[in-house]
Amino acid sequence: TANNGVEAIAKMQTFRPTLIMMDIMMPKMDGIEAATRIRKMKGYENMLIMFLTARSEEYSEVAAFAIAIT
Repeated sequence: TANNGVEAIAKMQTFRPTLIMMDIMMPKMDGIEAATRIRKMKGYENMLIMFLTARSEEYSEVAAFAIAIT
């Protein structure tokens, strides 16, 4: 587990998770930004990412879906 996007990226590099499940709303770095950075990392381009969120605006859903399937 991680408390924010920065911590999540650091922790996932210490082991290779099968699935990353994260909230869109996190302090320091939100889930969209964290997922975007993860997708750019060598060896993590196809990592499974699932988002959970209480946000309901369409932008959050579209942005999360776009990152999750790339």
